[in-house]
Amino acid sequence: MMEFLTGVGGVLTGIAAVITAVATILGLSNHGSSATSAAAGPTPAVTVPAAPVATTAAPNTPPGASATTSATAAANGGFRLLWGPAPFVVSNDGSGISSVPPTSQGGNLDLYDDGSGFGQMDGALLAVWHGATAPTPAQCLNQVQTQSAGTEVVAPVGTTVCVQSSSGQLAIITVTGTDPNSTSAETTTTIWAKD
Repeated sequence: MMEFLTGVGGVLTGIAAVITAVATILGLSNHGSSATSAAAGPTPAVTVPAAPVATTAAPNTPPGASATTSATAAANGGFRLLWGPAPFVVSNDGSGISSVPPTSQGGNLDLYDDGSGFGQMDGALLAVWHGATAPTPAQCLNQVQTQSAGTEVVAPVGTTVCVQSSSGQLAIITVTGTDPNSTSAETTTTIWAKD
């Protein structure tokens, strides 16, 4: 029982219970918020326990990585979440998305920050996402396979860049900040694998 409570399934079940409780309280407090119901007194809060969530974590899921389910992979076009979304620094010395967690220096390097965007390393493909909403993994893969910009892409803050490593991992990288000395870019990054 203790393993369930401290494992990914227990944590997700706890989170689901809290979300359900908050949604229930908010729903009940906003329901019938006319002058007559306000005069009748406060509405009692009812908490409904959440059903357990069945999850399967990827082998050797590192801390900070999300657990995946077969439903999530199916909803993401056959892609399996490996890591993120999480903060990740792309350095001018090179960063790698081929390992989990990704590396900000050393190892297999896939891209680097060039001060105004990203450059590719070791055969990675880069393409800027121009859609109005965040891309799905399938959309991002299509973008890099059909619109790869060669060796460099311009990526100011707010830009989303799709990156496919030479080993096949796919990263959706959104630039959240830049170093004033042009030595790195702060990003929110999600790494996927095609199943």
